[in-house]
Amino acid sequence: MESFSERLKHIIKEKQLSNAELAEKIGIQKSTVSHLLSGRNKPGFDFLNKLIKVFPDINLRWLITGEGDAFTGQSPTLPEKPAKTNESNKQEVQETAGTETKDGLKEIIVVYKDKTFDILKRRQ
Repeated sequence: MESFSERLKHIIKEKQLSNAELAEKIGIQKSTVSHLLSGRNKPGFDFLNKLIKVFPDINLRWLITGEGDAFTGQSPTLPEKPAKTNESNKQEVQETAGTETKDGLKEIIVVYKDKTFDILKRRQ
């Protein structure tokens, strides 16, 4: 499986952007993109959130895990207020994002304040 940095390079190439142009479009520092591409840093929620708001056709699941296709053509939906988890061992939820298909919800990505995340998949 390819790494996150390789998947990000793929996005940059497909969008026909330079690293600096990507940083400018999504409102982050050029050094952040450089550190992600080198593998020095892992992506945080803020980066992922900014990226999918500017490029809603990017498949967030693919970007994070490498599973599925790079582009979905669908926009992830974000609720206005973050939900709270019922699990006592998890911290308060910072944000959630869902991917919807024609037949309903496919998955939910829950990002916690400690910057960890869970991908909740629809049962088949």
